[in-house]
Amino acid sequence: VRKLCDASYKRASSILMKNRADLETLAKALLEYETLSGQEITDILRGVKLNRSKEIKKAKQ
Repeated sequence: VRKLCDASYKRASSILMKNRADLETLAKALLEYETLSGQEITDILRGVKLNRSKEIKKAKQ
C-alpha cells in the first residue's frame, strides 16, 4: 500500500509541475471571477481573455 501511495504522489506531483503555468493561470482567473464554466476554462487555457464586465453590469441592474 505504501508503494502505491508513494507512486501516486510522485505521479500527481509530476503532473502538477508539468502544468504549473496553466495551474497558475486558472488560479488567477478563479481569484478574479470566483467561478468558471468549462468553456471559460478552455478559453483561458487557450489564451483568450474573458469579457465578463458586461455580464456583471447586467447582473447588478
